[in-house]
Amino acid sequence: MKKSVKAKVFIAMLKLLKTKPLNEITVKELVAEAGINRSSYHYHFYCLEDVVDELLDYFFEGLGQTLMEKWENNSENPISNLYPYLYEHRDFIETMNNAGYESAMASRTIELLRNSYSNSVMTYVDENGREVKMQNGTKFDFKANIAAYQGYAIIKTWYDLDYPVAPENMSEYAIGLVNLRIKRIERKDIRKSAVLR
Repeated sequence: MKKSVKAKVFIAMLKLLKTKPLNEITVKELVAEAGINRSSYHYHFYCLEDVVDELLDYFFEGLGQTLMEKWENNSENPISNLYPYLYEHRDFIETMNNAGYESAMASRTIELLRNSYSNSVMTYVDENGREVKMQNGTKFDFKANIAAYQGYAIIKTWYDLDYPVAPENMSEYAIGLVNLRIKRIERKDIRKSAVLR
């Protein structure tokens, strides 16, 4: 099967980013690596940053679809596909991080996790000890943010330690850690409301 021009450019860009930062890569070098002509490149891309932006978009669209499959199927573990996806794309993640896109990767991952958690049904324990389903609102958004940032910290640690836990086991581990963090905050909320009465 013949690769599209964009696919050739993406592959070439990733190969070049493994060896040098984007500001040292030229269009001439990229098209030579991709085996295409310059006009084909400019038909699809205005500048080199556009290539990187589309690579990131492609990665995060795939990650988002992976997460949404589980949310839509009401899976007991909605992030069970997250870690296998990240592990499968670890070379891409490492290349982008090493090329200076770590903060872009982090912020987009956090945003995606936040949106995923916001689309889920979150619960909390109220001051009477009852489990309550949360609706969108301040408390819900607060917990979605905590879950997203905690989730990213777990992903980052897993990556930094070179994937010490198998991807298929990470989701259970991560959910446990995120829930533990949220429960600690809930206990503090309950204690504060008891003190204020």
